[in-house]
Amino acid sequence: ENAAQEADWLGVNCFWTESAGALGAQGVGLLEEHRRLFPDKVMLVTEFGNASRGVDPAEKARQYLDFHTVACRIQNVGAAFGYAVSSAGGNPGLAWRAEGETTSALAERLGKRTL
Repeated sequence: ENAAQEADWLGVNCFWTESAGALGAQGVGLLEEHRRLFPDKVMLVTEFGNASRGVDPAEKARQYLDFHTVACRIQNVGAAFGYAVSSAGGNPGLAWRAEGETTSALAERLGKRTL
């Protein structure tokens, strides 16, 4: 707690595994908890994402959009970065695409969003 009070900003990782996680305790709830503990600190979400394999890309995209939309409305959230762009291990379930691919279903769904 002392180190956090002395820091210029706080880095927070938010990963969830259940469908409600983006807006639950592991997602936005974690940011809200940090906001309660450190109300004046800038928070950077250094990574966020659904860590479950086998989630439909449309569902995962919806969760990412939900998280990002709500997180960016929380006071002093300076940035929010989604988890890895690509995965050398070819695990598109955790990354946006497998390394060597030019696109992914998740990236396509997010690209079609309306703001």
